[in-house]
Amino acid sequence: MVTEVYFSDQCTIKIGAADAGSSTLTAVTSYITGFNQSGGGRDTESKPLFGGANFTHNLPRAQFEVSVDVIIPPSANSVIWDNILMNGTGLASSDLTSTSVTSDGESVAGKLEFVWTDGTTIYTRSYNNIYAFEFTPEQAADGELKGSMSFKMAPTDSAGVGNLTVTKS
Repeated sequence: MVTEVYFSDQCTIKIGAADAGSSTLTAVTSYITGFNQSGGGRDTESKPLFGGANFTHNLPRAQFEVSVDVIIPPSANSVIWDNILMNGTGLASSDLTSTSVTSDGESVAGKLEFVWTDGTTIYTRSYNNIYAFEFTPEQAADGELKGSMSFKMAPTDSAGVGNLTVTKS
């Protein structure tokens, strides 16, 4: 039996406006060195009833959190991560070319998509209606300028449609 394994060189990472189709998203693969997803868990709660019985029910699913480790390139895209956090139009691809950004903007919903392919199989993790909430740039004296970008996302949108879609085709 052959075990299927996906590697980072098989992954394309794209960003764009919320609800955008995959083909309209902008690739940012070369700026990302790692990612992590947490949250999204669902807990249950039991309530004791008279007679020794219990009533157990599901609590709402927790928010998802996605963080990406990024490099800050010495190019026109140097402010790309600050721009996503503070521009006021979020991950919309037309905003990724700004050369200046100030902290008076707000983060708005966007889409973040990871697509792995080995040439035949495609595995996708798509996060819709995701909000940037923190960007932490850092640099050591002997290292590159880098940072961590963090996003949060509710499990569903206002219509009850799931915001995380995972597919394999």
